[in-house]
Amino acid sequence: MNKINRTLFNLFPATKEANFRLFLYGQLISFAGTWLQAATQGWLVKDMTESAKQVGIVASLSLFPAFLLAFFGGTMVDRFDKRKVLYATQIVAMIQAFVLGYLTITHQITLWEIKLLAFSLGVVNALDGPARHALMMQTTTTEEQLRSAVAMNASLIMLGQIAGGLLASILIPLVGVGGSFIINGLTFIAVIVTMLLMRLEKHPEMKHEHAIRAMISGWEYIRSQNGMLLQILLVGIIATLGFSYRAIFPIIAEKIFNGGPATLGFLQVAVATGAFVASIAVSKYSKQLAQHGLLFKYFVVGGWFMVVFFSLTHWLPCGLALLVVSGAGLIMVISTLRGTIQGATKKEIRGRVMGFIFTVFLGGMSLGSWLSGILAERFGSSQAVGVIGIASMALGVILFAKRNAIAIAPVQVTNAKIPIAKVVA
Repeated sequence: MNKINRTLFNLFPATKEANFRLFLYGQLISFAGTWLQAATQGWLVKDMTESAKQVGIVASLSLFPAFLLAFFGGTMVDRFDKRKVLYATQIVAMIQAFVLGYLTITHQITLWEIKLLAFSLGVVNALDGPARHALMMQTTTTEEQLRSAVAMNASLIMLGQIAGGLLASILIPLVGVGGSFIINGLTFIAVIVTMLLMRLEKHPEMKHEHAIRAMISGWEYIRSQNGMLLQILLVGIIATLGFSYRAIFPIIAEKIFNGGPATLGFLQVAVATGAFVASIAVSKYSKQLAQHGLLFKYFVVGGWFMVVFFSLTHWLPCGLALLVVSGAGLIMVISTLRGTIQGATKKEIRGRVMGFIFTVFLGGMSLGSWLSGILAERFGSSQAVGVIGIASMALGVILFAKRNAIAIAPVQVTNAKIPIAKVVA
């Protein structure tokens, strides 16, 4: 057992910390439920409307509020105890899942109610996302562990997507979409329990100054760090192009591969499997990936190229294999960028920086989900994926050509003071 533990600690340095292990267990269960609900909700909208546009709109609505509010949410996270914020978000999200499940089971659900509940969950996520990342950082003690934790958090999301996709393929036929929503509601209990078990030191908190001034100070901090703003904007561009086609997976499963919930689950599992494998590499070799320009090469060849070919195939095994490669390329770029940014951020302002990253990332995903639904409705799902893939490849070529000017390297932290926000121990 000790040998196994040493191997695990060497591969994933963050797991040396008991608090991070607790964080890991709770998040894995929670993410599995989240992806179960995402797949189930998409399938429900597809069944109700048979419209790729509506599937894309609902996916976009679940992200758009976080785009509007995540920076503000990150500011709030800096002001309060992260665990208390997460207790609140988990309880509200649990209620949302139960309400969605009840209305579906009792056949009272309408498209407008789905949209309203999706929007409300997005509002919750505006606080939940920055709080999760800020709390995760408190579970590590060294830079090596922090980089490992960031990459492993991406792994958790992907493992959750694998589990959620498999659960969706089993539970939708077994207990129906309403039952699947209820099961997701129960998964939030895991996060609450694991957070109760954590033993964390008290971290600096921001005084209760005006929220607008705190947001301005966060923006000025981001702008003052060499390369940070550019790297965050790259996260947004990648989110817009790289994640958008997943919103129409329910349509792709039915229209391209003539499948049902099981096919939808397999599509999610495939892209998550590639991402999970890549996140392990990032966890151990993030510095090497950032310093040698390998990300931009994979950006073009391994990621977006596969998306284009995926749009041309109607054979499920081939499509799944291509999605594995596409998922790997995406997570390599996103995880390395996030790890670089987060590792260079002062702890007293991390909530605001995470909030800004979430604003850009979720805004990109929301725009991309809406766009993919529109394109699929008008031109067909295969053509929609192809257009997005070609645009992504073009961006990858540009970034590779400009790799020396736009280097993914550690942000140079300056000694600039946080100009307005007051910090106390």
